[in-house]
Amino acid sequence: MKRILPLFIILFLLGCSKDSVTYRMTAFINGDAWQCIMPVIVVENMKLVITGTSLDGRTIIITVNGISPGRYQLSAAEGLAQCAALYKASLQVSDEDAYASIDGSITLSSVDQVNNRVSGTFQFSCYRNLTESVSITQGQITNAKITF
Repeated sequence: MKRILPLFIILFLLGCSKDSVTYRMTAFINGDAWQCIMPVIVVENMKLVITGTSLDGRTIIITVNGISPGRYQLSAAEGLAQCAALYKASLQVSDEDAYASIDGSITLSSVDQVNNRVSGTFQFSCYRNLTESVSITQGQITNAKITF
């Protein structure tokens, strides 16, 4: 029995690592590290809607006007809106802690419609009342599951 238990544990751990897919969504918000619990990505009317919420309730929502790999840009100055982002500092129902993006971009490096996975990078400048700002930098999405 003493020999079987270690062998069972090793086989169990080897079996688990084969099929697991690592996914994540991370960024820096005003320089502080942020990581979501589990990214949720939905395709709606040929748009990707990417949502990530951290354990402390901070949420990033990104809408991308397309589902193909490439760079999608937002520039209020140029009137260009291929994407948009919203940052909420908490899970409260109120809009008082919501910040909307006025510039930024997301690059979808991989959109795997066979395995329903997406990867890419993002960065945005978000504002509330045109006076308070939040900087979202070094954002990464890795192997996040897409729901069609």
